[in-house]
Amino acid sequence: MTGDSTDSLAFRSLAGVASVKAASLPDGRIQGDRVVEINGRDYPIGDDGIVSDTAALQAMAGWSTYTGAHKDGEDVTSVTVTYKLKKPIGVYSVPASALTGLKGSDGCVVATDGTSVKAHVAGSSLGRTLVTIDGKAPASIKADPGQAVCDAR
Repeated sequence: MTGDSTDSLAFRSLAGVASVKAASLPDGRIQGDRVVEINGRDYPIGDDGIVSDTAALQAMAGWSTYTGAHKDGEDVTSVTVTYKLKKPIGVYSVPASALTGLKGSDGCVVATDGTSVKAHVAGSSLGRTLVTIDGKAPASIKADPGQAVCDAR
């Protein structure tokens, strides 16, 4: 699961599903290929928010969520789909105070043995910070490392 997975992303299909384009995409997305779920299957979506796969367009045309929302005479139909990374990545939930040396979204967490480990903030939820860890994640981290140096390489 990723910090930027969503199932509330609105997509628009034009002219009888001649094309499918995201109305908007989440800001600060983690790098990686994405897919959208249409009628229970995953289809590729470009970084520009366009779904051009022929099988995806056919799936959309036969999907009850789309057909139920489509109104005769309308050029645009909006439906909600799941938007996610093609290959899931590990995301760890840590207290915000566990991060040190933040520069933008990059910083470190400190293992209980004092070793700094690179971390990238992927998002936040319910007072927790969601991070990806470079390499193997430590078994435990310091919840509040103070002013520890972020010297991970």
